Amino acid sequence: MKRGQKGWAEIVVETFGKPAHSANPQKGINAVYKMTKLIEKIKSLETPCQDVLGLGIMELTDIKSSPYLGASVVPDYCRVTYDRRLLVGESRFEN
Repeated sequence: MKRGQKGWAEIVVETFGKPAHSANPQKGINAVYKMTKLIEKIKSLETPCQDVLGLGIMELTDIKSSPYLGASVVPDYCRVTYDRRLLVGESRFEN
């Protein structure tokens, strides 16, 4: 018997900072540090639950920063990707 399946969405979150040499990090804004704060907030979000399919899922699957291989550079960009498994009745406009 087939009863349904969760939907899928890819969610990308980006943070931006200001590059600086790592010898003077106070002159920059580290985009990765900004992202870690967001990751913690996102991690604390509750996903809905459905009787048959269980909990919705929001899982971090990838993280990148730039400049990539930027030796001695405070990163000015960070991007994370989430795998979001949706339940029946959810819409992109729900909180």
